[in-house]
Amino acid sequence: MGAIKANAAAFGFRFPILHDKDTVVASPFDARTAPEVFFFNGENILLYRGAIDNDSSGSTVTENYLTVAFEASLAGKPIFKKSVMPRGCAIKRAKCDFFPSCRSFLFRWDLLIGPAYSL
Repeated sequence: MGAIKANAAAFGFRFPILHDKDTVVASPFDARTAPEVFFFNGENILLYRGAIDNDSSGSTVTENYLTVAFEASLAGKPIFKKSVMPRGCAIKRAKCDFFPSCRSFLFRWDLLIGPAYSL
């Protein structure tokens, strides 16, 4: 956890970071890379899944896929790019014995991060 905290401080991140060591969060969503984002609306409908932007290094971003999806959704407009292949490190799966089926597990974001962050 120390390296994660140091990296967050170096980049000035001021938001909660979840270290999903046992892939309890990643597995139900079938997340395959880090980072990979999932944007749900208030009815828990997946509106966007994939890359945050078009540059995995963050140095030459020209398209902010997640920001565009947020803005379209908030404006009541359709999201044209609903999925963009994420680039990053592959997620190594932990064994998933505690779910009958990892994919059938309904994860409640509001219980994890609280109502202030619910979509």
